[in-house]
Amino acid sequence: RFLYTINCLIDSMEDKGMKVVRPCFNLFPEYVVNKTISEIQKADMIIADLSDSSHGVGFELGFAFSLNKKVILIADIAKKDKISRFVLEVFKDIVFYQNESDLINQINQKLSPSPKFIRKKQSIELDCAPVI
Repeated sequence: RFLYTINCLIDSMEDKGMKVVRPCFNLFPEYVVNKTISEIQKADMIIADLSDSSHGVGFELGFAFSLNKKVILIADIAKKDKISRFVLEVFKDIVFYQNESDLINQINQKLSPSPKFIRKKQSIELDCAPVI
């Protein structure tokens, strides 16, 4: 279900004319790290899913924040209790979703005040594995 949810979000963003960098799975670590750093540097916005623990996403979020990138954090509401209290305290604006359509609606609402994200082709780094 997780990958289906992420693919629905990716499809929705691409339908709005955004360039989405899909997550890398089962590749050599060196390639993933270099590609991730390169794509985050080029991206205008990062969407990261916190539904499951991942040190990699923690690194990617830290790197994105250090570059002052716009970051949207998402998480399955059913897994909210698995997200660290630290993350919940620091990041008050996490998008908790119940299903694919709920996620897409909430992301659309977050993007709607920023017409530039709809008119201009933006680059988004979408990461699926979350922070502990």
